[in-house]
Amino acid sequence: YNYLMNKESVRVVSYDYKRDSYKTWDASIIEQDRKRILTCHEYPFIITNSSGEIKRFNIAVAVTHFFNRWFNIIAVFNKKKTFIHWYVNLTTPIQFDGATISYEDLLLDLRVRPDFNWELLDQDEYDAHVSELGAEKVAMVNKTMQELITLLNNRSKLFTSSWINNKE
Repeated sequence: YNYLMNKESVRVVSYDYKRDSYKTWDASIIEQDRKRILTCHEYPFIITNSSGEIKRFNIAVAVTHFFNRWFNIIAVFNKKKTFIHWYVNLTTPIQFDGATISYEDLLLDLRVRPDFNWELLDQDEYDAHVSELGAEKVAMVNKTMQELITLLNNRSKLFTSSWINNKE
């Protein structure tokens, strides 16, 4: 985590699909280009809900946020900085105003193990609210799930970045 020295701080806001509640956390920008922003939040990972509730997770995370993809990829690390797994959120593409990264969470998530076996999470939540998402978002969720399956089957470099093994 020495790469966090003197890095730019940013606020991340994850809106629910109706945009009436959200979760926020602070992170450091590690890398940024026209396609993505890579952020890191050191151990412990702390999220504040719009209700004011604060959740503390005994993990550190590095998140790849995309400007033109309908998901983000969270690399999850334990307290000893050992990589555990990826967590993939299906989301709208990010908006970034220079200080805040924001997106809408589209309910479905994947947990991807280091061997690339994966499991779909929150299918029940998605099924309960799919009619409220709107046709465009449902179509993008379906298309994005197919894209993610292809990326995982091909062991895409999106999931094999060199910083995952970096314990500095």
